[in-house]
Amino acid sequence: MKSLLSCALVTLACLVYPPLAAADSVVITADAFVVANSETFSIGSSSGEEARNRVASPVGGTAQNLHLIANMAPTPGAIVTACVRLNGVDTNLCATYTSTDFPGVRSNLVNTVSIARGDVITVHFTETGNQNSGANIRASFQIAPPTWTSDILFADGFEVPAPSHSAVITGEPFLVASGDTYSIGSTAGDEPRNRAVAPRAGTIQHLYLLPNLQPAAGSRIQACLRKNGIDTPLCASYVDADWPDPTVSTGSVNVAQGDVITVHFTETNGVNSGANVRASFDYAGPVNTGAIVITAEPYVPAASEIFSIGGSTGEEARNSAPAPRTGNLRNFYILPDQQPAAGSQLVACVRVNGVDTALCATYTPGTWPSPSGDNVTGVLVQQGDVITVRFREINGVNFGANTRASFTVD
Repeated sequence: MKSLLSCALVTLACLVYPPLAAADSVVITADAFVVANSETFSIGSSSGEEARNRVASPVGGTAQNLHLIANMAPTPGAIVTACVRLNGVDTNLCATYTSTDFPGVRSNLVNTVSIARGDVITVHFTETGNQNSGANIRASFQIAPPTWTSDILFADGFEVPAPSHSAVITGEPFLVASGDTYSIGSTAGDEPRNRAVAPRAGTIQHLYLLPNLQPAAGSRIQACLRKNGIDTPLCASYVDADWPDPTVSTGSVNVAQGDVITVHFTETNGVNSGANVRASFDYAGPVNTGAIVITAEPYVPAASEIFSIGGSTGEEARNSAPAPRTGNLRNFYILPDQQPAAGSQLVACVRVNGVDTALCATYTPGTWPSPSGDNVTGVLVQQGDVITVRFREINGVNFGANTRASFTVD
C-alpha cells in the first residue's frame, strides 16, 4: 500500500485518490429448516444432503463475515449452528441462532477461512438443543479476494488494486440421456425461466462442474456458458473417471452489461448420468465493479407481491438475507421468461430492512423481449442490513410470466 512517506510528499493525491477495494463474492444460501439433533446443507440455492449442496469455488480468497437470519423465532431451547464447510470439514467460521436472537441477525465477524480456487464449499446447518427449530434459517457470507497485488507498482508508490472476482453458483440439474437443461443462480429447467441479465460487463472464466455422485459409466455431462441464446466456447465436461474431483473449463468469455446469460447442461453420450451436477463460475471484472446477486424467478398474480433473494421465492421473512458487507447496490435488471399479459405491469424493487428503496425496475408487455433496468441509482447498505427484492403486479392483471432479477453489490 502507499507508504506514509509518499503520502506526506503527495498529500493531495492521498486525499483525492483513496485506495480502491477489490470487489468480492457475496454467497447467499437457501433457507434451511433444521429438525431436532439433525443437520442439513446449503450453498447458493437448495438445502438438504451435502452431496447435492456443495460447489467448487470458482474464486480464491478469504471467507468471512458470516451472517444468519431466521423467518421466525426458533423454538425455545433450539440451537441452530451454521458453519462454512471446506472440502468436507467444518471450519471455525460459524454462527449460532436461538429464539432470543429473533428478529435480529447473528454474525461471526472475527473468524476467517482461506479458500483456494477449486476447493469444495457449502454451509453446514445443525440443531443441537434437542428441539425442532421450527424456523427457516438463511446464511450469507463474503469471499474477499486480496485487495492489492504486490508485483506491479505505480510510479508514486501505489500498488495495483486486484481485479474483482465474483462467484456465481447454479442449481443442480439432473440430466437424462441426450437431454439438456439450463440453470443460472438457483433453479434448473427450460431456458426462458433460467437465464439472467448480466448486471455489469466482465469476463467469465473458470467454469467448474461437480456432481453429487459418480456418473454412470459411458455418460458425459457438458456445461457451457450461454450468452444471448448461443452457447459459447466456455465449457466443462464430466465423465465417471473424473469422480470425485471437480472439473474446470479453460479460456474465458467477455460479457457486456445487459447480455443475457445462463449455463446450458447437456448429456452428450446418450447415457443417463444418474447424477445431479452443480456449476459455478468466476464473473471477473475491473477493480471495484461489484459482486453479482441473482434472484429466483417468481410468478406474480394480479395485484399481488412476492419476494426473492438468492434461491427461493415467497413471503418476505423466508426470502431475505443479511448483507455480508457494506456496499452500494446498483445495476438492477429484471427479465421475464415470456411476454407478460396485456395490461399487466410488474414493479421490482430492492428492499432494505423492510423498506423499498429507489432501486427499482418496471416491466410491461411492450418491453418484451428486452430486459428492463436501472443502472443509475445506487443504494448504500451496511453490513448486516436485511435485503431482498420485492416483485409487485400493480395493474390488477396476472403478469403471466416468471421474472428474474440481478444486481451488483459494489
